[in-house]
Amino acid sequence: DLIEKGESQPNLTVGILVAVVVLVLTIFLSIVLGGKKKPARVEKKTKTPAAETSTNQGSAENEENKEEETSKGPRRRVKRDN
Repeated sequence: DLIEKGESQPNLTVGILVAVVVLVLTIFLSIVLGGKKKPARVEKKTKTPAAETSTNQGSAENEENKEEETSKGPRRRVKRDN
């Protein structure tokens, strides 16, 4: 009975067969290629604290440098023509 319906409606039969093949192929490829990814290694960077000066001038200069750095806006983006 199923074969007779397939012969009378060939477009529907071909569409169903293609859908089944695509489904099976997708499942197969996801199993083969879609395994769990290894987590990326995160290297911990340790920051060494800057040596502090014992004079008042050194700390005043450091404060001025910090103020200058924070007062600056973001860098301008330069558009380059290639």
